[in-house]
Amino acid sequence: MDKCVVGVPWLEKYCEGGEPEQYPLHSFPFSIGRVESADLQIEDTRVSREHAVILREGKTFRIRDLHSTNGTIVNGQKVQDVELVDGDILVIAGAEFTFYAERSGSSYSTVTERLDGHDEPTATEDRARQIIRHVRRLQQSLVGRAVDVHFRPIVDLASGATWGYEASRTGEEEEPASERLVLASASRITGKLYPLARKVAVEEALRYDVGEQLFLRVETSEIGSDALPDSLARLAQSSEIGPRLVVEIEETGVSDIPYFQSLRSRLRELGIRTAYHGFAGAKSHVTERREMAPDFLMLARSLTAGIHRNHDRQKHVQTIVHACQDMDCRVIATGLASEDDVQLCREFGCPYGLGDALGRSVRPIALKKTVPKPSSEAPHPRS
Repeated sequence: MDKCVVGVPWLEKYCEGGEPEQYPLHSFPFSIGRVESADLQIEDTRVSREHAVILREGKTFRIRDLHSTNGTIVNGQKVQDVELVDGDILVIAGAEFTFYAERSGSSYSTVTERLDGHDEPTATEDRARQIIRHVRRLQQSLVGRAVDVHFRPIVDLASGATWGYEASRTGEEEEPASERLVLASASRITGKLYPLARKVAVEEALRYDVGEQLFLRVETSEIGSDALPDSLARLAQSSEIGPRLVVEIEETGVSDIPYFQSLRSRLRELGIRTAYHGFAGAKSHVTERREMAPDFLMLARSLTAGIHRNHDRQKHVQTIVHACQDMDCRVIATGLASEDDVQLCREFGCPYGLGDALGRSVRPIALKKTVPKPSSEAPHPRS
């Protein structure tokens, strides 16, 4: 590994318990992959032989995924071809790198050296300082297992009864942008934080009445991890006498790759249902997912919030509902903020909904405690 040279961009890899490793980008295109001839070789079976390449176009840089099996993630988003800017976080399989553009100074490590100093930070350093503080706070939460969850009710629109709950980390929706960036890209933290939050949610669901279904979020950055299927299997085993588990996956993270197909098969074997969250596509997009259809399709808030005031969105939702009915996939309308929105979604055939008009997120203690079931009672069916 060469040392970085002033004026040369580089990738910096975090190393647990050691100094960061730096990989200068001396020439372009700069190749990344499992093959020995790659400029940056990553010896991991989840990395394709020719995985990605970094290109230089004048004063700008781009990373291009070379149709890899498990994808390339930049700042928490799976990308095909995107511009890289200073400070972007790149994740390939289990390897995480920070991209630094050519400049005269050193990397953001200088910011950590100034945390206890008296120099007035620049705007960039102040942003980095906030991120560092959030990283430290999240690490402390992991060490102390100090993760709290809230439950938002999912309502049967026909009867008005609570059908299940969606679990989320306490304060997740109000997190500052700097913390969301950390969570979206820092795999060493999210690899522990998200599974812990799901585990806590299932433990609380066994103590309190959360209805028939418990929706648990899986983040896009977790897709591709070898640890994800095993962690979900453990949750399914611990919840055999509790609510039916539903894994909630961001719709943009769904792709027809071997890993995802294998994950879906494993979930079916475990009796865990799937939901695609944040859907805002057309009817044709629904039918394209026929071979990978989820049990539930959760509409994006941008489609349903205030839908009673927008005729075009009303027609859009109706076509989605009809397409899902043909595929035995049930629609969940999210972001319902008024009774008018609830009424329209009910008329359109959406069986379930959630939003402020149907109930806000609550702490588990606000729910009724469950009545312990006899040990001889058989677990509910998982068909």
